[in-house]
Amino acid sequence: MCTNLLVIGASARGFAASARRLGIKVNAIDLFGDNDLREVCGRVVQVDRGDYPDGLPAIAATFPESPVVYTGGLENHAKVLSRLSRERTLIGNIPEVVERVRDPTFIQALARENGCSYPATFSSPSGLPKDGTYLRKPAASVGGTGIIRWVGLDEKPCASGALWQEFVAGVPMSASLLVGPEGIEVLSVCRQLIGRGWCQAKPFSFCGAVELSDAGLKQDMRIRLLEFASALVGRAGLSGLIGIDFIMPRKTTKGLIGKT
Repeated sequence: MCTNLLVIGASARGFAASARRLGIKVNAIDLFGDNDLREVCGRVVQVDRGDYPDGLPAIAATFPESPVVYTGGLENHAKVLSRLSRERTLIGNIPEVVERVRDPTFIQALARENGCSYPATFSSPSGLPKDGTYLRKPAASVGGTGIIRWVGLDEKPCASGALWQEFVAGVPMSASLLVGPEGIEVLSVCRQLIGRGWCQAKPFSFCGAVELSDAGLKQDMRIRLLEFASALVGRAGLSGLIGIDFIMPRKTTKGLIGKT
């Protein structure tokens, strides 16, 4: 087992705390450098927002040699992951795999091949209705940041580029899975809490999640989820811990995959 680890991301606290409980010596780089993170790490560097994420490899070079694990939205930046992987062992999916599963066209085709719906998705708003039935999403986002209903206004452009995706009503869900040599194991299925007023959150901001019991997800939905996950792993080459977000329809049984 790895005994020394560098955790890097927008927020490293959750992963670092879990690793520390396993007896792993942890160092970390993130945007917050909060006290909870410092309590479980040997050394923490709080990176300036202006240096995130491009400055991360240079900061990582100041730490002792050890494997690195990425978290907290760093999967949005495959080029940074590539730079990190040239200097250190990267624990997690390689940059090429990350880019593949973040391609909406790839996920859309795979979902439909495996009996799942997928919302209509476009790289331009040309010809789309401006009545809020579509969402404008940043190409690189995390936790719902920057998602708005598309009504055709001259909104501030997304720095990472944008896509326009059909809004689908239903229950926002997420599944955590472990992909290993013996197959795929569902670790948990959660109902996501989105845009909650008690968080003073924007409409699509992530506010937390509630884990469901085994009975909380219908058997046919669980089977469809595993079938899609198996196809995704096989086609994309995913391994280790992965997450799949999806919309659970309230009345129908055909699952809708959102993103991975």
